[in-house]
Amino acid sequence: MAAISVIVPVYNGEAYIESCLRTIREQTLKDLEIIFVDDGSTDHTLEYLRKYETDDIKVFTQENTGAGGARNHALKHATGEFVIFLDVDDCWADSNTLKLLYEKAKANDALICGGAMINLEKPSESAVKYAFRQEGFVSFTDYQFDFGFTRFIFSRRLLEEHQIRFPAYRIYEDPVFLTRAMIAAQRFYAVPEVVYLCSGSHQTILNASKTVDYLHGLTENLHLSARHGYAQLHRVLFDRLTTAASYYAE
Repeated sequence: MAAISVIVPVYNGEAYIESCLRTIREQTLKDLEIIFVDDGSTDHTLEYLRKYETDDIKVFTQENTGAGGARNHALKHATGEFVIFLDVDDCWADSNTLKLLYEKAKANDALICGGAMINLEKPSESAVKYAFRQEGFVSFTDYQFDFGFTRFIFSRRLLEEHQIRFPAYRIYEDPVFLTRAMIAAQRFYAVPEVVYLCSGSHQTILNASKTVDYLHGLTENLHLSARHGYAQLHRVLFDRLTTAASYYAE
């Protein structure tokens, strides 16, 4: 069993595959299982991925269902103790990122462990919720935020025991996944180091069907926050519903 399964969904990402593999291979933690899922690409993505396929790099393909469906496909095949999700055009902060997260999780018996994330398109706008001032356990009751799932590693056993998967939405599927995982774990181990760099290049352009999915995902998290008494998260979600969601719907 590998220490971490790295899951990468890819749709028409042929231009990023080489750099994505480089950021993975440069990690000082070598006990990795790498899983790429081609999400019905129409370019040469699958052809490129097949060139790199080895015992440690698994490649799967499926009809296009969106990134969430591709991640679920990978989870069916993952065998790592932990899983982490990487978008093909993003990268980790440095070569020690996965070693840091894995060792901190193991040393503290944490089911979820994560650090800070920076959007490279807007580095000066790193929100408070995307960074942690000090190391240690954080209760989800105190945190109550649902964005930035890629900066965490998740115990695969936690995901399997609670049957946590990405819902079948083309957008806003990852906040639902993160909320479900956090509710199951109740807390996570935080490190102050920056661990994830988001390129911002894969921001979704909304159409009518994706707007409907956005509203469904937002509604699902509203139900979760209400059911579990997360008033702070509920207010954040309601603000999104009355601002961004209303704008997208119009």
